[in-house]
Amino acid sequence: QRGAPKLALLDLDQAVELLPNNFRPYYERGVVHHEMRNYELAIRDYGTAIRLDPQYVYAYNNIGLNYERIGNKVMARTYYDAAIKLRPNNNYALTRRGFITASDGGYEAALVDYNAAIAVEPRHLLARVYRAESYERLGRLQEAVADYQAVIDVPTTRAGVSDDQLAKRAAVKGIEGVKHKI
Repeated sequence: QRGAPKLALLDLDQAVELLPNNFRPYYERGVVHHEMRNYELAIRDYGTAIRLDPQYVYAYNNIGLNYERIGNKVMARTYYDAAIKLRPNNNYALTRRGFITASDGGYEAALVDYNAAIAVEPRHLLARVYRAESYERLGRLQEAVADYQAVIDVPTTRAGVSDDQLAKRAAVKGIEGVKHKI
């Protein structure tokens, strides 16, 4: 967290040696590997964390994201499905699964996941932007405008949630593009 991932890895390597049957050091090392863009190593560590604690849903979320990063949508979906099975109201996994579905052209199916994610967390701005994009691709432009506008109208972003800032920028850009189509 202080910008020294290599030092963090040294500490986490020691933690793994001291606690080889504890999922947490593997999970945390996976986080560091992800931040360093060592996605295959992150996948390995998250996989070990899951083996040691099959109920730790965050490891499923993160391994899915790392599979996305290396372009393996099938494995990413497998882990998002598992995360949703463990926690049906997992708005992160619902949103990411929707994103994968939409990226393959399954916009109607993606809407199901986005709607579920937004029902769980109405302030999930990125899910709203993704839903707006799916509406736009389906030609449901008024619904797209409504979602983009809802994101723009949120008075503040949640502290520490960088996705909110990204969502706001995407919504401003998205609404301009949709208004030209109407």
